[in-house]
Amino acid sequence: MIMKKIMNSLLMAALVCGLSLAVTSCKDDDNNDESSENLAPQNEQNEAATKFWSVVDQLVDVDDFTDDYKNTTFEPTIGVEDPNDETGLTRIVYTNDAATAAERFGNLVGVDDVDENTESREWSDPEVGTLTYTKGDGNTSWATVDVNINQVPRLQKIIYRSPDQEDGENAKKKPAVAGGKIAYYRFGDVVSRIVTNKDKSTTTEYWICVRPAFAPEGKPDTYWACVSQPLPQKNQYRWTYKRKGYDDINYVLPTRLGEDKEQMQNFAEMLYAITNPDLWYQNLYTNENNKKMKMFQDFKKENRYYHNEKFWKNVQNAWKKEGKFFEYRSIVSQIFGFRTESNPYASFGNLISGGRLKLLYKGYSWVSGSAPTLYQAHYSTGSNVAEKNNHLVKYTSVKKSVYNTDNPKKDFVVNVTEDVLGSGNFKLWDFFGDDDPRYTVRIASGAELSSTGKYTDNRNAIPGVTDVYRYYRDVEKPSDEMPESTQTIIAQ
Repeated sequence: MIMKKIMNSLLMAALVCGLSLAVTSCKDDDNNDESSENLAPQNEQNEAATKFWSVVDQLVDVDDFTDDYKNTTFEPTIGVEDPNDETGLTRIVYTNDAATAAERFGNLVGVDDVDENTESREWSDPEVGTLTYTKGDGNTSWATVDVNINQVPRLQKIIYRSPDQEDGENAKKKPAVAGGKIAYYRFGDVVSRIVTNKDKSTTTEYWICVRPAFAPEGKPDTYWACVSQPLPQKNQYRWTYKRKGYDDINYVLPTRLGEDKEQMQNFAEMLYAITNPDLWYQNLYTNENNKKMKMFQDFKKENRYYHNEKFWKNVQNAWKKEGKFFEYRSIVSQIFGFRTESNPYASFGNLISGGRLKLLYKGYSWVSGSAPTLYQAHYSTGSNVAEKNNHLVKYTSVKKSVYNTDNPKKDFVVNVTEDVLGSGNFKLWDFFGDDDPRYTVRIASGAELSSTGKYTDNRNAIPGVTDVYRYYRDVEKPSDEMPESTQTIIAQ
């Protein structure tokens, strides 16, 4: 009888601990019981935050990410202010056609059931808020979106319209898009900025221009992608798993990366144009009248001459030049890795041409169990017209157990700061099943990168960043104040 009571007590203790593992992971701080397969840091709050920021990061400043977002309000940065709305609650996103307006709303909220024929679509989530899409009249706008997000109170409406749809008063007040003059930045330009971390250390980021301001398209701002390593501390989630009798395992997962699928796609297309300039241009030329063939989202294909194959070859030559913009390194080796390769650019070109560009975005998910999830976008070129120039994309949630029940020595680490390629753009065969590099990607507008929070004159540099490589400084000097097509391939 006594033995039975002892056994019952032990079983009850085991049950309590098991329940604790399901709720609080049965650990002190970051220590897990070594017999448990439930390694997760139990960060349920991250799930809600990831959902919130996957939408809101496209509306506010890239540096606004905070753990206390539920009790914080943010200023909108999407598009530009509507000069006719004295309340400042309306933003204009200059868009060249109705199909792109619908696609931009779909990307914003993560749905694919909206197109140019959709009359209305409401999207709501308790972790975010409500956004309602309404088709425009085609004369004053392509579409509008009513916004109701508590943390962004000064954004109530987004208008998708082209510059040609401006009414008389707006047309007078609309923001400058280089005023017919040459904009300061072009595709592929690189700037750097220094970020101060919580521990007062600093991180140097390199941002690549993936969509410049461009007067013929009515584009007033620039957009930039950062894939350089290391990530700032605010974009790293660190957690240590302690298993008795074995070395601690230190996990570093990406977090707060954001989700801007439009500019991620522009980034993928730009890399294809740099590495395959003739083919990129030929695909556009052959399919000039095919609406399925996209050029940087909604750029008009008749404007391809301004970004012709000679321009891209000049960018390619600049990117592969070693020692010109980085000591002993090229732009490719500094930012994209392959430093141990005898020809970093050739390896980079094979990666892009081979359809192996893989970007990690959004962040991570790991609430329970032994399998974290990372979010991946895989870009390649398909056989269909709509898939040309790196427009075939597959979004996946990659989930893999890092715990080995039978042999603890085979547990493996997920660490996005590992310097496998010489630049931190890591390979993890155990997690992904192949040795392709994965690049953590973040997107920002010129205004977001600016130290002042504004970028209203695209004929000048963004305040607070440093030019690393700039086409109009390092390759060609513009001959006049109007955009022009490139006529000469310049050896670097």
